[in-house]
Amino acid sequence: MNNQANMSKERYKSFRLETLEKIAKILIDLGNSLESIGVELKEAVSKLVDHEFGLTEEVFTVLKWEKRSSDKLGEYEVAQREQNDPHAFNHAYRILEVNAADIKNHFGSKEWRYYYWLFDGSPDVIFRKKRNSA
Repeated sequence: MNNQANMSKERYKSFRLETLEKIAKILIDLGNSLESIGVELKEAVSKLVDHEFGLTEEVFTVLKWEKRSSDKLGEYEVAQREQNDPHAFNHAYRILEVNAADIKNHFGSKEWRYYYWLFDGSPDVIFRKKRNSA
């Protein structure tokens, strides 16, 4: 009888392990699908912003820009809060903030001359870099 109980426990452990593996696979597939849908949604929203809401690069070009250079980025420009009209700067900053624009995930239509981003360590600065002409 004790032998039967041990076999039952082993079968139960095996069943639990198989079930957990199946659940983990399903969750991984779900996560991958959600990530893919998120990318597609971001692209669709970006197109909507460009076309449906009439957002133009002028929102950013009205700001005062200063040229900068670094080994990593090369030539780029910054607009600082204190050197710009508060309304214009806040409007541009908020657009970038809402779109989670950072150096790896910059913001801007492909038709724009520049792409724009924020950097966590510089809360009062907007960055931009000229697009490569292809």
